[in-house]
Amino acid sequence: MRVRAACCAALIAGLLLGARPARAVEGSGIDEGSGEGSGDQIPARATDDRAADQPTSRTPDDGPRQPWQLTDEELLRDNWHFDAERGQAGSNTARITALTVGSVVHGAGHFVMGEDATAWILLGSEIASIAVGLGGLALVDANPSTSWLHASGEALAVAGTAGFGLTWAGDLLGTLRGTGAPLPQNTSRSEGLSAEFSYATTVLQGDGVTVLGATIPLRLRHFVAIADFEADPADSYQLLGLYAAARIPIGRRGLTDTEFGVAISDERLTDAGAGRLAAEPRLSLEADLGSIATHFANVVVRAHGGAELSQLRFDPADRFALSDEAFVWRLPVGGEVSANFTPSVNLGLGYEQRDSRPVGRTSLGGYFTARVGIPLQRKVGLELNLERGAGVRLGLSLRWLPDAALPASAPPQ
Repeated sequence: MRVRAACCAALIAGLLLGARPARAVEGSGIDEGSGEGSGDQIPARATDDRAADQPTSRTPDDGPRQPWQLTDEELLRDNWHFDAERGQAGSNTARITALTVGSVVHGAGHFVMGEDATAWILLGSEIASIAVGLGGLALVDANPSTSWLHASGEALAVAGTAGFGLTWAGDLLGTLRGTGAPLPQNTSRSEGLSAEFSYATTVLQGDGVTVLGATIPLRLRHFVAIADFEADPADSYQLLGLYAAARIPIGRRGLTDTEFGVAISDERLTDAGAGRLAAEPRLSLEADLGSIATHFANVVVRAHGGAELSQLRFDPADRFALSDEAFVWRLPVGGEVSANFTPSVNLGLGYEQRDSRPVGRTSLGGYFTARVGIPLQRKVGLELNLERGAGVRLGLSLRWLPDAALPASAPPQ
């Protein structure tokens, strides 16, 4: 009896010492293993050590409950092991610092909050972005527009500017929300086969053009293919685009990967009697910023760069009627940062350093993008798109997402 009692006491002590309750934090959002709300206790991330034949906690009507639905005591009873996650609430002092001093010294708001590790990452990234951007501007100023060094400088200047803005946005986000919980799961990209049908109006130099479009993306674990078609009902503009790439997933969340692919596009401006056939080897990176800091999880950055070779023509009926500048090449770069600020609404902001869209280019050499995605039903979503270049393009898209395209890692809503 004494031996049995001693064993039971040791087992209970081991369970109590092996699990530490998570601290209450301030913030909002949904994590893989967290609740939603301000000031709620966050169940920390856990690894499942239970045997396959052990029963899980159940509700009378819903069947087995998922880990994020269990309390700390229920997790312990089901043999889950977890560690406490530290959360730091935002403060008005940190927020004001990020808005003022932080506009120059990115990460200043995190220093005030006591998040020194994240602050040093933001500050170091800002310094690197400034160096890249200034180096790009120096190449642009020192070389003629026909030089490959000039094109390289444009790409570096855009990359540096984007990095500068992103690091300041990260400081603002962390101080405004605190570090207790990340944003809801990012819903900007679907997996599997989906389809998108769009209507867009472009206003350029006082003239309005309506364009109808269709996009069919196929995203598998190791392969991506996208077909894109746009046309003006009056047949003054047409675009056909194809993209195929090998995809290399990174991590288990499914939001970080690298793509190596080729994009081919054929544009026709029949009213102007011009056209363009372009091919672009492209390298793309998609990264979840949760790898930098937990409270940045589900903020997804997409960036791409390539080498585009274009064949220009005057007569759209003859694909091989070349202009005086028959071949033109550039180094287009672009990207987008996206996040869900509610479980359903996704916002994306980006920039494209290219001139192959009817919206035209700004004086910087590209155009800005913004979009808002809202689900209507389980398989249907609505997306509002805005592009700002030399003109303005406003579009509305209807997205069809089959079950295979829904994120598998999302907790049920």
